[in-house]
Amino acid sequence: MRYEFHPEALEEYRQAALWYAGREPELGLHFIGSVEDAIKRVVEAPTRWRVIEEDVRRCLTHVFPYAILYTIEPDFLLIVAACTAVASPAIGSNESTNPDDEKQSFFGGVWLT
Repeated sequence: MRYEFHPEALEEYRQAALWYAGREPELGLHFIGSVEDAIKRVVEAPTRWRVIEEDVRRCLTHVFPYAILYTIEPDFLLIVAACTAVASPAIGSNESTNPDDEKQSFFGGVWLT
């Protein structure tokens, strides 16, 4: 089954990869590999991970505290967020779980300002 990133989820993923690469280039590559491995596991068995809200499922990455949030569409998987695992339980809440910006809140896989 193929997958697509929601544009904001792809930007989250890109920003996280850049953040890790800024700390250490090898760490950035390791992060990307960890996320890609999680996506591969989702593609191989999309119903394996539990539903956390409505039709959104969550798969955790190994090593890094990140989660892939996705929905199962008729012809593909839609990745709606690539976020810290700490942020993923906050879906639908008004509380910010982003340590870098207390003026944001996380809702449905999207950081709102």
